[in-house]
Amino acid sequence: MNRLQTFGPGIWTVAAPFTALGMDFRNHMTVVALPDGNLWLHSVIPLTPELEQEIRALGNVGHIVVPNTTHNLFTERWRTAWPQAKLYAPPAAKRVTPDLPLSEASLPACQAAWKNDISPLAVTGMAYLNEYVFIHHPSRTLILTDLAFNFGAETAGRTRFALKLYGAYGHLGPSRLIRLLIRDKRAFSTSLERILALDFDRIIMSHGIPLLQDAKQRFSAAFARYC
Repeated sequence: MNRLQTFGPGIWTVAAPFTALGMDFRNHMTVVALPDGNLWLHSVIPLTPELEQEIRALGNVGHIVVPNTTHNLFTERWRTAWPQAKLYAPPAAKRVTPDLPLSEASLPACQAAWKNDISPLAVTGMAYLNEYVFIHHPSRTLILTDLAFNFGAETAGRTRFALKLYGAYGHLGPSRLIRLLIRDKRAFSTSLERILALDFDRIIMSHGIPLLQDAKQRFSAAFARYC
């Protein structure tokens, strides 16, 4: 863990432990190389000296994305290492002050800053999280945070038990918490339809094993009850 893994041309993932009450819900950070040579980071994990060295070998960090209100724990260490990087986050995200708040009005500016390689999309109809999903067009990869988990046989013991209680074990899909946060089913359904209209065949999620093929079909099946 905590080492870059190539996911496709110009896109990498890094897995890191995320422990709570003795359970490991593993986080994935996504790294994308933009056409101008700058790096785009999604949902950053703890920055170790070894990871910093690997990232610097790839290029300059130009963009750091906090994709919802909760994935902001490790942002400041990255901003200290790359003080010129632009920070993007929902206005409700605590402990961070974004250079460009993620909102419907700002999305065209974000997409332009990311050289149109990455498009953001708001997930509406949910309380609290203010989550945004992203698609990396060159690799046809959908990048999620907490909207869906994908844990299976790689987990064991207390973690597996907790994931089963959480409704997040053995399949791609939303956890029970996400289901509880849905307040406007029509708005949520519209967001899902917009996601499914995107051209993707792979998914990276912050929690769980990435999907390398048939991702759109599996995403559609996971959220069929809401569409």
